[in-house]
Amino acid sequence: MGADTGQLAAADVAIVGGGFAGALLALVLARGGEAVTVVDLHETYPEDFRCEKLSPAQVQGMADLGVLDALASLAPEGEALTSVGLRYEWLVRALRAAWPEAVTFIPARVERLETSEDRQAVVLSDGRQLDARLIVIASGPMSKLAEPLGVQRRTLRKRHSLCVGFSVVSAETPPRPLPALAWHGERPGDGMGFVSLFPMRGAMRANLFAYRDPTSAWARGGLQDPIGALYEAMPGLKRRLGPLTLVSPVETRATDLYQVDGVVQPGVVLIGDAFRSSCPATGMGVSRIVADVTALVGMLPAWLATPGMGAGKIAAYYADPAKREVDHTSDRRSETGRRVALETSLRWRARRGLARLKRDVTALARRA
Repeated sequence: MGADTGQLAAADVAIVGGGFAGALLALVLARGGEAVTVVDLHETYPEDFRCEKLSPAQVQGMADLGVLDALASLAPEGEALTSVGLRYEWLVRALRAAWPEAVTFIPARVERLETSEDRQAVVLSDGRQLDARLIVIASGPMSKLAEPLGVQRRTLRKRHSLCVGFSVVSAETPPRPLPALAWHGERPGDGMGFVSLFPMRGAMRANLFAYRDPTSAWARGGLQDPIGALYEAMPGLKRRLGPLTLVSPVETRATDLYQVDGVVQPGVVLIGDAFRSSCPATGMGVSRIVADVTALVGMLPAWLATPGMGAGKIAAYYADPAKREVDHTSDRRSETGRRVALETSLRWRARRGLARLKRDVTALARRA
């Protein structure tokens, strides 16, 4: 990875934001021979409670992009990436560590963006300016940077869901082996989605997804006693797992659902959470990023080989059928998960029952 030396060289692509989306895009583009510059506040990506598990489809998507080797060292020897927990910052740091010299990284704050039908500029807070053919905003929930360009964030639902994360071990003597599983809420209308348990560095990681207000008494109690809050909501799980000991701090993340309007603007593209959000309970966050990066890298060579970076090129990215399908699936699952947890009609009771049946059948298959 190249370092910023003060004089900013022009780039084919300037990426604003060096989290998972920005780091992944930079790696794919640089390996493909493009000159890429990434601007992010954090030279070393900090701890961040976000994605902690990859699905087989997400791993395959990164294999298709040719970057799976960058993450291989994160799984213990003999284990698949899909079988263990992976902290979000581990993923980001691994992708960054794999950047070739074609990536220039600038640890700085962006003051504003200047776009046109041809060349673009990223103006930093210290007055320096980075020129590029295309700007990609990958800075998570859309900042104020894009608003002067005509891009607006529209909130669909505040406090859509709440995720609580913590690590546990068996409190029994000798310790009871704890299974990897997903356990769904047990009472119709209780606002509980499910808890996912999976191994992470010598403990079992719990990600509990609920559709409750993060300022509620239940949420505050969960911060003080997450095991008690979990077992109060899911008594059947207590019978399955037995007594547990908390071995990590408790982390929470509340999610607003939003989408961004007015995105077809010359010279700039939004990817990942900069474009729209999804409920973490869907497990679709990384899927959306992979779909966005796949769509964009498929179009960029032709964009860069021809003059201009007008709205017509940008519109083609947002219209990509595969990207649109992943976005649609994410939206649908975000809404369905919430309704299964909150609705009490016969239809939604049946949906909850089917989720439990699927869980039980999966558990039996694993034991066979």
